[in-house]
Amino acid sequence: MLRRIAIAVAATGAALAIAGPAAADSPTYPAPAPSMGCTVTTVAAGGSFSCTITGPEGSKAQLQVTTPGGNAAIKGTVTSAAKTIRSAGARFDVTVPETVSGNVSVTAIVDGEAVSSARITSVRTVSAVSEVRAPADAGAPSGSTLSATGFDGGAMALGAGFLLVAGAASVVIAARRSSAGDRS
Repeated sequence: MLRRIAIAVAATGAALAIAGPAAADSPTYPAPAPSMGCTVTTVAAGGSFSCTITGPEGSKAQLQVTTPGGNAAIKGTVTSAAKTIRSAGARFDVTVPETVSGNVSVTAIVDGEAVSSARITSVRTVSAVSEVRAPADAGAPSGSTLSATGFDGGAMALGAGFLLVAGAASVVIAARRSSAGDRS
């Protein structure tokens, strides 16, 4: 038996000795293809979003933004200054002008070539309504607000607790009966 173990250990050692240099000579993988991801697909006019461009480390990335009827602010320009791509990519923050409503085109440029694009929809927001009231002719008393929604689980939790205690008690009683039956 000891001889078999020694042979297995020797064979494993030989395999590792051969595989070690072979792993060092393995081919390197190509750099990842440049890509872009943005935090939103819809933004309020005057709102902000960010886009991250990834690609080979050390490459130069730029972001170009085209808006209908206005220029988006990317640190003061329509095409950003170049940033160096690091391991986490290059992040660009974009602010859409308040006067813009419609599609905002965003293009990622890596080393002078357009590599990816996205469309962000800019919408003008409407001021929020502070209180919604039912119409007087809808059967609700005048001045009443909409009903509250949600789940009141107090009674259900109490019932579940009761069932849990009853189940535990029945297990204890059954265990005592079976142990009393084993004694006789």
